[in-house]
Amino acid sequence: MSLLITLVRHGETDWNAAGRIQGHEDIGLNSVGLAQADQLAERLAREQFDAVVSSDLQRTRQTVAPLLARQPVPVSYDAQWRERNFGRLQGMRRADMEQSAPEFLPLLARRDLDADFGGGESLLVFSERCVDALNALIARYGTGHVLVVCHGGVLDCVYRHAAGLSLEVPRPVGLRNAAINQLRSAGGPDRLEVVCWDDTSHLDSARDETDK
Repeated sequence: MSLLITLVRHGETDWNAAGRIQGHEDIGLNSVGLAQADQLAERLAREQFDAVVSSDLQRTRQTVAPLLARQPVPVSYDAQWRERNFGRLQGMRRADMEQSAPEFLPLLARRDLDADFGGGESLLVFSERCVDALNALIARYGTGHVLVVCHGGVLDCVYRHAAGLSLEVPRPVGLRNAAINQLRSAGGPDRLEVVCWDDTSHLDSARDETDK
């Protein structure tokens, strides 16, 4: 017996398209993102889910809404699955950082584990939150099939945990909007298998950007 966990990143937002860091800012989907949510729902309608867990932010709620309209599944909205809080960097593009917060650019580039960017979460604290959320989900459900709707940074941390990769190495996989990713847990949180990752075959378009 095992638990299949399907994880999807929310659809595109205007801030994704503009390269702005979102973090905890509650940004809704744009027209591309809404279309992606519909395409995702059509693809996932072939699956049978025992439960849905979603970040509580608007962009994830909007992403899962078309699926829930097709398939009435018990859903919970959980802030533990939110994107990283980027502190002062939220709302900024790279050009804004170069002008207003240049001291943070080297910390971002080297994936500094302790930088909180002025009142946000450090990468280490954020990763621990993501892994705790994953472990709690595995402990709660154990078997079956659960859908998780979350964010690019969360997916990055979850993938690294499952694959045994350091937080400091460059990003190893794609994290595109509305992509399908799957893990299988067989016997507990320490026995995770990556089934598939960054599958966008159901989409007309997908942007290869993190949720930052």
